[in-house]
Amino acid sequence: MLKGEAVNRWLGKVAAASVLLIVGLQFFIVLARYVVGFNVIWLQDMVTYGHAAIFMLGAATTLANGGHVRIDILYSRWPKAQQARVDFYGALCLLMPFCLLLLWFAVPYVVESWQNLEGSFQTMGLQFVYLLKSLLIVFPISLMVQGALLAFRAYRVMEQAS
Repeated sequence: MLKGEAVNRWLGKVAAASVLLIVGLQFFIVLARYVVGFNVIWLQDMVTYGHAAIFMLGAATTLANGGHVRIDILYSRWPKAQQARVDFYGALCLLMPFCLLLLWFAVPYVVESWQNLEGSFQTMGLQFVYLLKSLLIVFPISLMVQGALLAFRAYRVMEQAS
């Protein structure tokens, strides 16, 4: 396992832990609000941050495990070499440009958020919006690393088949 893939697997574990965190928090929020009549906005923000962490940090691990949605009607019936071609060109022609475009737009947005130490618009909300927005940079970078590994492995399969 390469270092980039190890980092992506660790990010996947963080995402999995976020699932447990937000389920527990949401359960507590519902009990507090409807049983006790107590509402805590920063806990609701934590649930939102947790949802973001699940999707943004878990995307690369999902790609590594082949868990992303694809139209499997044809792909599953194709020989490994044809699947490798689809994976190779899909990573290079679709995934990489998408990630680069996302980085192009996200970096200035995140930098500005960090410069202002952007916080919640709600007075009792979490004041770490800049950390949340930082996931907009972690997401495409981790996907690009995993996509490069996917393309490299697909290339090796294509090379062996020829």
